[in-house]
Amino acid sequence: MNKREYLDDVMSCDINMERVDVINKKYNVELNKLLSKVISYARENVFFEKERRVLCFEEIKDASDDYEVDFVEMGILPVIDAYDNTFIVYSFEDDLWAMYNISDDILFDENKSLEEIL
Repeated sequence: MNKREYLDDVMSCDINMERVDVINKKYNVELNKLLSKVISYARENVFFEKERRVLCFEEIKDASDDYEVDFVEMGILPVIDAYDNTFIVYSFEDDLWAMYNISDDILFDENKSLEEIL
């Protein structure tokens, strides 16, 4: 799978409100349409170019426990593992996509577009 195929699949995915509600409650937010589709699409791990691995729903939901980083408190939602302790995340406060390195505790490469950050 490549980036374009992933994005096309996400955009054509039906929204799973049960999953969206779980994330909305956990993060105390209201997911936008794109995030709702990303969460709904995350049925299983998907690997694609540039060393990207889409986290499955359970990994997204349990990321704070699994990676020992309080993503909820930070207001960022990890959705794609970019390897080397780096994730593509959505920042609720800034309304941006970004890269986040859990080892260095740094948010970088912020962008309005998921496509551009990929």
